[in-house]
Amino acid sequence: MSCVVCSGLCFSVSSALLKYIGPALPVTEIILARSVISMTCAVVLSFARPAGAPPLFGRREQYGILLIRGILGATSQIAVYLAVLALPLADSTSILFLAPALTAALAWLVLGEPAGRHTLVGCTTCLLGVFIVAQPPFLVGMLTGRPVPWTRERLLGVGAALAGAFLTAGAYVVIRHVGKQTVPLTMSAWFFSVSFFTILPAVALSFPGPLLLPSPLQALTLVGIALTSFLAQLLMGRGLQLMPAAKCANVNLMQVVYASLLGLAFFDEAISWLQVLGAVFLAVGILEVNRQKTSLLNVAASEGHAAIHDPEGQHLLGATSDQDEDGLPSKVVEGVHSLLLPLKHEPHSGQQGSPLH
Repeated sequence: MSCVVCSGLCFSVSSALLKYIGPALPVTEIILARSVISMTCAVVLSFARPAGAPPLFGRREQYGILLIRGILGATSQIAVYLAVLALPLADSTSILFLAPALTAALAWLVLGEPAGRHTLVGCTTCLLGVFIVAQPPFLVGMLTGRPVPWTRERLLGVGAALAGAFLTAGAYVVIRHVGKQTVPLTMSAWFFSVSFFTILPAVALSFPGPLLLPSPLQALTLVGIALTSFLAQLLMGRGLQLMPAAKCANVNLMQVVYASLLGLAFFDEAISWLQVLGAVFLAVGILEVNRQKTSLLNVAASEGHAAIHDPEGQHLLGATSDQDEDGLPSKVVEGVHSLLLPLKHEPHSGQQGSPLH
């Protein structure tokens, strides 16, 4: 879970930097710079891996599924930007955060991941928290009797937001399906490569505007966007390898809370009591979706089991690994290596790594 929580924080910082620089530079230039810088980071890190590590872009037999992951990620990114441009930010945020519920449904249909009672209740609670925090104008309009008119621009914006939510859910499920057969660095390399080639036509056509020469501060901000986004992709990739897709997407809803705090700190955006209430719903929902695994651990402990493993083969109780005895520094090193190298355990049948069905 720590990977997903830190990933959400990195995504939120990246969004805050984007909000700062957005009015000054075209969106296509920001995406292009992010893709180039992030891809450069991936290439540099690939040289830091030991001999015998898989190629940066994975094995040839994985190219198909990794390309799908890249296409889903790149197109969801474009859809998100279109939604933000066409809709009020609160509306676009609310619709885009339907992704966790869609992820749970897709993971159940495609991967066969169970959606237990705790997961369903937790997802519902988190979605309610998102709506309370975002306070979407269309919902306020229905409650006050002053609905927002459905113009063509709004209809296109809602369609783009829904597409972004579906594509994001699809990307989560594909990453979960790939499982431990590859590494987060490889999945990130495909994402940023496809993003680069996807945005090139818009850049060539100067849409929505020609490229501008950034100032030193703007250039530094672009680097910050790229680095935080790159780290977020790595951490999210690892989190999806270690957690069911629905739970991972649900925990990622903490981005709403991070965004509110960053808005208060840097953009003078006040935090209302509704946002605080929504944050409480999010926290309760996240705790709820993790109750199922906690319950499993408690049952195993009460029955006297020395150790149990989750479906991914990771120790959950007892029988600590050698890394646990080496102290914090070795854990940090192991954590960094885990982003660059495959996990030691092979995926079990019926879990991630099995054919899509």
